[in-house]
Amino acid sequence: MLSTLFAALTLLPLIAPFQGADANPASKPTRAAPLEYGIQIRTGYALPGDVIEVAWSIQVKEDCMALPSALTGGAIALYVGEKSLGPIRTAPTEESEMGFKRGTSFQGKMPIAVNDLIRKSGLKLDTTRTLTLSLGLGPVARASLKVVPDMSDYPLDKLDLTKTKVVIMTDFGSMVAEFFPDKAPNHVKRFVGLAQKHFYDGIQFHRIVPGFMIQGGDYHTRAVGSPSDMGAQPPLKSEFNDIKHVKGILSMARTNDPNSASAQFFIMHGRAPYLDGNYTVFGKVIEGLDVIDALAKQPIGRSQTGEMSKPLKPVWIRKMIVLGVPKK
Repeated sequence: MLSTLFAALTLLPLIAPFQGADANPASKPTRAAPLEYGIQIRTGYALPGDVIEVAWSIQVKEDCMALPSALTGGAIALYVGEKSLGPIRTAPTEESEMGFKRGTSFQGKMPIAVNDLIRKSGLKLDTTRTLTLSLGLGPVARASLKVVPDMSDYPLDKLDLTKTKVVIMTDFGSMVAEFFPDKAPNHVKRFVGLAQKHFYDGIQFHRIVPGFMIQGGDYHTRAVGSPSDMGAQPPLKSEFNDIKHVKGILSMARTNDPNSASAQFFIMHGRAPYLDGNYTVFGKVIEGLDVIDALAKQPIGRSQTGEMSKPLKPVWIRKMIVLGVPKK
């Protein structure tokens, strides 16, 4: 699912008990007031050049004095491992403490450029790296982000497809898929290659049959402004194999012609024995099976063929990210 982490933070420096708007913080004890902090990153994976959205929340548990920036998202810090690299944005230099009443809550969203995080962390992005954002002046409420090198121009034949994975990002969470190049080498190359070139970014899951499968990859459903303008792909010869069509399996869609698969694929939501040996299985979801359930719950109506499978609202593949592993 989405990379989400909520935690309680009970001590925050620069906060003191508050007994009214005229309270003098210098004359009050310096014990910290209990607060509840939460931080959330909308996606668990990102590429250089992406802009991520960070959401945060703060609940004041008792009357206190505090610097406004500490309670309005200004204390979000970047961590690499346990090492703090300081706040994402700098608090005003001349701000004064204010009084905040018990029960006051703060929520907000903050866009952050991934390139800024890479630059601030100083990491060499030669492989996937995990960066952590923390809310408050201590690393208690945390959310992590995996920053992935852009593999769009990396030669496909130099990737180890037995270890390479693809993240399928949707509005309902992210799925991570691995592949079976020993069973369906050409289908795996087609899917990973298209994911590299952002073919699937901004394309819909246009067919949802709960208990059966979720289908996507039709370039006709691509959103305006998507990064790819690639159209129909050459058909592939079938690579039927002995892998069963069970929940989480990725298989290629086709017409009645066994050798007509091109780019459309489906993710199994249930078991369908009659597909075994008749459709080419090329991968499976290894993380995010609950996302398949969420997709299968989207409202549907009748398609042009009369099947109850057409989403009533667009269900988007927002992005695919290739977690490429070069051959040794």
